[in-house]
Amino acid sequence: INLKPRYPALPLTGAYITATDSNNWSNDFTISKGTDDGLQINMVVLADGGLVGRIYKANKTSALVIPIIDDSSSVGGETKRTGDMGFVKGDLKLSDNGFCRMENIDADADILENDEIVTSSLGEIYPPGITIGHVKEIHMDSDGLTKQAIIQPVVNFRQLNTVLVVTELMEEAPDISQDEQT
Repeated sequence: INLKPRYPALPLTGAYITATDSNNWSNDFTISKGTDDGLQINMVVLADGGLVGRIYKANKTSALVIPIIDDSSSVGGETKRTGDMGFVKGDLKLSDNGFCRMENIDADADILENDEIVTSSLGEIYPPGITIGHVKEIHMDSDGLTKQAIIQPVVNFRQLNTVLVVTELMEEAPDISQDEQT
């Protein structure tokens, strides 16, 4: 996994995926480290391309991860190019193809296909600046006040077998949004 050079300010530990629960209701999976290894609920999980999700349960030897494509997931996101914000959410229909949706984008936002979407400073779990994915499609909502976009995550969830866990919680983790620019 080549994330350490990309996000040098983040303390990371590797883990293997030991079990998956991809059924009609959930896309969560189990990783090979737990509280004995210093992992905690809400620690951020990454893979080679960028954001995978977060830990939502942990025991001594393993932890459960909820990925960003799960329909119960929500992540504050923004376009790297313009800073236009929205919320990246899992979608039951889209997750079958490995996609998610970005909602609540201002109607006047300058968001384009292929724009890179990164985590924003909205929320208390994810450090800003981690790559989520790229815009595949953009649609105006029926109210005409907001847009939504289909996002193709940079992580290939079907071939995922190793992850990196950020071993600090957001309130302790440094802002890495500037790391890529230096």
